[in-house]
Amino acid sequence: MKKRLGINYDVLFHALPGHYMVLVNNAPNYTIIEASDSLCALISRTRDQILEKSFQEVYPVSKNKESREGTRALMEAIEQCVTTGTPFDAGVVRYDTQNEAGKFVRRLWAMEVYPLMKNGTVTGVILSTDDVTERYDADDYARQRLKHLEHLVEINKSKDEFISIASHQLRTPATGVKQYLAMLRDGLFGELTEQQCEILERAYESNERQLRIVTDLLKVAQVDSGKVVLRKEMTNINQLVHYLIRDNMDMFKRRNQQLVFQPLDIKVEADIDSEIVRMVVENIIDNASKYTEEGKSIEVTITDDKNSVKIAIADEGVGIPKEMQRELFKKFVRIDNELSMKVGGTGLGLYWAKRSIDMHGGNIVYHENSPHGSIFEIILPKQ
Repeated sequence: MKKRLGINYDVLFHALPGHYMVLVNNAPNYTIIEASDSLCALISRTRDQILEKSFQEVYPVSKNKESREGTRALMEAIEQCVTTGTPFDAGVVRYDTQNEAGKFVRRLWAMEVYPLMKNGTVTGVILSTDDVTERYDADDYARQRLKHLEHLVEINKSKDEFISIASHQLRTPATGVKQYLAMLRDGLFGELTEQQCEILERAYESNERQLRIVTDLLKVAQVDSGKVVLRKEMTNINQLVHYLIRDNMDMFKRRNQQLVFQPLDIKVEADIDSEIVRMVVENIIDNASKYTEEGKSIEVTITDDKNSVKIAIADEGVGIPKEMQRELFKKFVRIDNELSMKVGGTGLGLYWAKRSIDMHGGNIVYHENSPHGSIFEIILPKQ
C-alpha cells in the first residue's frame, strides 16, 4: 500500500464518500481492478466477486429496452473518455441490477467517467456511480435522458459545423499559398539559387501536409454530419483499381517499392460511388507504402463471391501490435512505430475510410500478414 505524508491511499480510496470502480482499458471488456467498499455494498457484492472480472460480467444486461439503452449510453461514455482523455458525464441512465435471487431490479444511476493517464495515454477509467432511483420517477428519468441526449446531439452538431467551416476557411488561403509556391518553383519569377530552391521545396512540402490535414478534417466532418450523398453506379472494380495503381506508379518508383496487382480474370461490377471508393483504396495503398521500407512489395488482389467483391492490400511493413488493432478505425489514432514520426498523419484516414465503406453496406477488416506486415480487406456488396 502506497503512503505519502502518512496517508494510506488504499484506505483513503475506500473511505471516499460515493461509489467508485476502476476499469483497466482493455476494450471492449474493461476489466474491473478496484472498487470502493461503498460500491460493493450498493450492488450487494463482495470485492472478491467483482475484481478481475469484465464490467458486463458483473453488470449483465437485462432484456428491458431502456436498460439496454442505458448500457449503451454508459459504454459510449467510457469509450468517449478513453478516446479523448477527458472526463465524461453519462447523465442519468437506467441500468437494472440483479438481486441475490438473480432477478433484475429497476435502477437509475448518475454516471461519470474519469480517465487514468500514464505517459499521455489513457490506461483505464474511474467510474463514479450514484443510485438516484428514489429521486427520479419514470417521467423524470425520461425527461432527463431526453434532455441529455439532445444536449449531446447539439454539441456534436456544433462541433461538426465548426470543423467544416474552419476547414473551408483554412483550405482557401492554403491553396493560394500552394499556387504561389508552385509559380516560384517553376521559375516564373526568375531563376533561384540552390539554397533558395531547397527552402522553397521545404515550404511546398509543409503546405502540402497542411492541405492534407485540412482535407482529412473536412471529409470527416462531412461524413459525421451526414452530408455525404453517395452517387452510386455499376462500376468495373478491376478497371477502377487498375487506373488508380497506374496513376500512382511514380510514388512506388520514388520509394523503390514493387506493387503487384492481381485482378480477377473476369469483369466484376459493384454498385458504388466510384470516386469515394477510389479515394478509400488509394488511402489504404498509400498507408501500405508509407509503412513499408524501401525495396519491399505491396500486393493488391481482387476476389469475389456471389454477393460481394473484395479488394485486399497486403504489405511487408512494420505491422500493427495486437493491442492496437482494436483501435485502428477510431478518430485520431496513430500507431506508434519506427515510421510513425517519419510519415506523419492525422489519424483520421482509416476512420473516414471505414465510415465511407460502411455507408456502402460494406466493411473494412484488418489481418496480420505472416511473417510480418498488414492486410486490409475492403468488402463491397455487388448490389
